[in-house]
Amino acid sequence: MRRHVFSLLLACGFLLIALTACNDNPTGVGLGVGPEGFQGGTPVNVDLEPSTFETVSVDDVTENQARILTGRVDDPVLGTITTTGYIDVSPPTTLPDGFEGSTVQSAQLVLPPRSEQETSSIQPYVYGDTLSTMTVGIYAMPNAWEARTADDMPAAGSRIAESEPFAPGDTVRIDLPQSWSAFGTLSDTTGFDDRFHGFQIRGVSGNASVGFATPSTFLQVVADDDTVAYGASRSFTSIERSGGPALSNRTLLQDGFGRALSFEFTFPDSLRDTPISRAILRLPTDTTLFDREQRPPNFVRPLTSGLVIQGFTSDSTLVLASPTSLTSDGVFAFEAPAQSGASLRQIFQSIALGQSAVERYQVSLNQSSNTINPLLFYVPGSGESTPRVSLTITEPDS
Repeated sequence: MRRHVFSLLLACGFLLIALTACNDNPTGVGLGVGPEGFQGGTPVNVDLEPSTFETVSVDDVTENQARILTGRVDDPVLGTITTTGYIDVSPPTTLPDGFEGSTVQSAQLVLPPRSEQETSSIQPYVYGDTLSTMTVGIYAMPNAWEARTADDMPAAGSRIAESEPFAPGDTVRIDLPQSWSAFGTLSDTTGFDDRFHGFQIRGVSGNASVGFATPSTFLQVVADDDTVAYGASRSFTSIERSGGPALSNRTLLQDGFGRALSFEFTFPDSLRDTPISRAILRLPTDTTLFDREQRPPNFVRPLTSGLVIQGFTSDSTLVLASPTSLTSDGVFAFEAPAQSGASLRQIFQSIALGQSAVERYQVSLNQSSNTINPLLFYVPGSGESTPRVSLTITEPDS
């Protein structure tokens, strides 16, 4: 298949439109390209590059998510990433007879990597060296907390205990020592939530960030020979980076860091009133980030599950397009609408007809659960990997 690229110089003198046509495909032949527009009744593909393209700050909620993350990973491309988990627990409403206020015999914090529920499934999560041995420490939280950012969290107290070495993806069980000041009061459930404020879970050794399933995490307390599980009541993950990447023609989005792509398109006057039969937004990514030969041995960067595109109009109305997944050639392609959104074809047809439509687009990671999954997007001016919207335009035979 041969590919031809035409250049159309607008009267305003600053927007370049790439026209592509496949001669072997009767749907891609460009006829009648000129000041009068596209004629001949045959579809023509027009690629528009963004006129602005940047990353912006967005809310990235890591509070009360499906998993908490903990551990420190030295990524040779993306820098050193440190994740710290926080978990609070509460006793159940129903207790065995004689348990309340009885002598505590043992207490153990249990951190499973997975959770199977009727409505959701949380799978083990590992970012980094999958064969490295890890240890984590738990620290008492001295004050109550409600956090949306790391700055909201109070400083943790002294270390209570440290785990035995474990492999990423294992269930971790940490015995709490009887010397801990709160140990003897764990069975006193009256006013428990006012006295006890949970734990910070911090990586001590290893080269990975691992996930623990919040719904399955619990504090197991044995008192009066009865065993009671105190379930997780709240959670939070703080995520920090040092020594970030030096990027030339790419920009980084990584879950947990609160960044999104923001861009605009300048619609050329030469395409006004043209019939648009299809519109696809293409966002190419650098797939070498996930190439096994480009990574250290046993080092894994999980691939993100998808993206979400939002469109903003002049009155800030949100238009949501459907999430999408990465294609085999490393491109995210948006086209179809969400359940209540408008398709990109409808949006660009409205623009062609001079009607009010989306002015700015924003693309963010699909936040279904806490991860630090990264994506490197190519920026405008990256040749064949340039982000663009591909319009299919058909003018009727004259």
